[in-house]
Amino acid sequence: MDKALIIKNLCELLLDDKKNDCFDFATTHYPFASNTVLKRQYSKYQMCRVFLRDGFIDSIQVTNYYFLD
Repeated sequence: MDKALIIKNLCELLLDDKKNDCFDFATTHYPFASNTVLKRQYSKYQMCRVFLRDGFIDSIQVTNYYFLD
């Protein structure tokens, strides 16, 4: 069944105040599909390479260098 037609039927059921029928129709014709998010996994070596490649420096060390007491 076409997704647009499913949504149209769901809207009609809701407008007719048939919430239970709408729920049953939605669960059978338009089931929920959860997406799992995969976290990125980096090794210490990869993290150091990116750190050095992007030129990050310790901001505390820089501020102490430029703003001496």
